[in-house]
Amino acid sequence: MIPRCLALFYGGPDTIIPLQTGLAALAALALMFWNKLLTAFHRLLARFKSKPVEVAPTDAAVPVNVEQSREQL
Repeated sequence: MIPRCLALFYGGPDTIIPLQTGLAALAALALMFWNKLLTAFHRLLARFKSKPVEVAPTDAAVPVNVEQSREQL
């Protein structure tokens, strides 16, 4: 039984060479358009990336009503 299963996994030159040709063609296309692929990938990531929440600085001058500050004292 085991030798029959192993025979199914045999990859002779008649099956391996067309697969290698296809992989080489895909790699060549990716290299030709590498810059455009990276740009599209970064734009896609930017859509899903959360934007930072703006926080007011701690030393920001907050207008306080003078009458309210006297009542608190």
